[in-house]
Amino acid sequence: MSYEVKQDTVTPEQWEEMRQIAAKYVCAECGADLTVHTVPANGTLEVGCLKPDHHGWVERTSLTQEFRRGSALPVGIDAAIEKRMLPADLGRAMNLLSVRYPRAIVDRPTAALFVIDCSRLGLDPLISPAEAVPIPFISNKGTPQQKVSVQMIVTIDGWLSMAARGSPERWAGPPSVEPVFDEKVAESLSGDPKAWVYIATGRTALKTGLSEPTTAYGYFTKAEFERARYNKTPAATNPGNQAATRAVKRWARQNFPECRQRMMELTADWRQRAKGIKDAEDFVDAEYSVLDKEEGGKPPAKKLVAPAGPEGSEGEKKSAAPGATREAEVVGEESAGDFSELEQGKGKKSEGPAAEGAWQTPDDVTEDDIPDYNALFRACAHFYHDDKGKPLQPDQVAKQMGYRVSKDLFSSRISPWDIWLNIKKLNE
Repeated sequence: MSYEVKQDTVTPEQWEEMRQIAAKYVCAECGADLTVHTVPANGTLEVGCLKPDHHGWVERTSLTQEFRRGSALPVGIDAAIEKRMLPADLGRAMNLLSVRYPRAIVDRPTAALFVIDCSRLGLDPLISPAEAVPIPFISNKGTPQQKVSVQMIVTIDGWLSMAARGSPERWAGPPSVEPVFDEKVAESLSGDPKAWVYIATGRTALKTGLSEPTTAYGYFTKAEFERARYNKTPAATNPGNQAATRAVKRWARQNFPECRQRMMELTADWRQRAKGIKDAEDFVDAEYSVLDKEEGGKPPAKKLVAPAGPEGSEGEKKSAAPGATREAEVVGEESAGDFSELEQGKGKKSEGPAAEGAWQTPDDVTEDDIPDYNALFRACAHFYHDDKGKPLQPDQVAKQMGYRVSKDLFSSRISPWDIWLNIKKLNE
């Protein structure tokens, strides 16, 4: 299922969410970049693969993420990544953490426990995106009774890294995600028919091949969104991402129970350390109480007791050291790419998928089939591929025409049909 919004009702928030989806994910079926494009036949804007029959998105991984999940990298790159990772020397690790999280490392003894916990789980808080983020809680600040507790948020990268490195023989890559727009499903999961819902679908490796697909749902309710907006946290700017992240975390927990078990063992320690600091106790309960229950394909339909945290966490602290929350929330977030809106062509509407179905060769494409840039890019992706065998993407079309990126191609004002004729000739 794609993410599709009526052109005449799209809001700035929906447009920004689409841009972020295109920046963060690639097509689950062909690995091509996602684009935000018009679907003239439906009068909508859609984010997804230019091939209309392709569904699902998988995260766009960096070399660091691939290395942490067991992929072999060219000689020299792995060493460069290791230099940026958490060092074994505790003192040096503490110093580096204080630079990365200056507002979170407010108490060295408790921060040292955070480093040790990261080592026990095999997580790295220094790489980007971070696999674990420290959140400090302070009670009776400035008095002799002051007590500090540094708690951990395990990010989506942390869960997937634990799964890949903890069970390399079963790891077959991250799950794909898709939005779910069924209000009945949303209500059955969260009690809120207007909640944002995503489904994660993935496979694990078996000796005989790959397992059957398994799924897990994640949701983000309207009430959580309002709390996030009131608290001015990143969850308010991209609620769909919170639902998608929860779905992936849940998928990792239910398919790699050894990771879940390790987390359960540490959670008992975290609860003990949080005693006497109510906000820290509430945070641990909200963030990790789901580990105490058996998980199925769907999350429990219950109201959360705390606002939504960074990276789609199950909850968020109520109060912490000033400024530490915002710092933790932005750590590990990938910057959105510059995905400019595709120009909508004038004149006849593109026939879209119906026209593609009638195309057998590039010569079957007529001028009526290419009224705008969206139709042009669909045709290019349908017939032509890059050196890696992947469908030709808009920026690659632009480069074949002598431009740097597709945005420059739009500015050229060359008609989509003339571009198609040139691309066809170049690829003969």
